[in-house]
Amino acid sequence: MLGYGATENVGLNAFELVHPDDRPDALELFGELMQRPGHLVRTELRALHKNGSWRHLEAVGVNRLDDRPSVPSS
Repeated sequence: MLGYGATENVGLNAFELVHPDDRPDALELFGELMQRPGHLVRTELRALHKNGSWRHLEAVGVNRLDDRPSVPSS
């Protein structure tokens, strides 16, 4: 979707690909999500494509940290 290969972003903070204007809201939403196991959030943001353009994405996230043992702890 964003043009990157499977290993091209290893070690990269995914929020670095979020448009600078959208990043504060994305970080805040993620922080809230981490505090609420089982909670689901949806948002729209712009993400950087490998070719340098911005893509509009709908992101959906669910906090599954309480779904052990399916979520590895490490």
